[in-house]
Amino acid sequence: VRDIIDVMSKESNILPTFLKVYGGASLNNFLMQFQCDMLNIDIIRPKISESTALGAAFISGLSVGFFKDLEEIKKIVKSDFTFTPVMARSEANYMYNRWIKAVEATRLFK
Repeated sequence: VRDIIDVMSKESNILPTFLKVYGGASLNNFLMQFQCDMLNIDIIRPKISESTALGAAFISGLSVGFFKDLEEIKKIVKSDFTFTPVMARSEANYMYNRWIKAVEATRLFK
């Protein structure tokens, strides 16, 4: 994810200040805090973790006029928790570099 954010930032000239997450993995507090520390940005988890199904319902509701506009939907969606970076940058960089080495090692393994 760190590489994806770097590429997106370079291509858009926009540095993200937060990442919104959803799905089953987002319920793992350890994983979310770890990602937050590795990325050095806030991670926001919604109250409803299955946002894919909810998004489909919102799109359907917009298409039939059940919802007036996106602003109405934004008022419905609530955050459950915001994770903020707490790990020292030197430690996060060390761990990230070790992760990259582990991924490279698995690519060489046959």
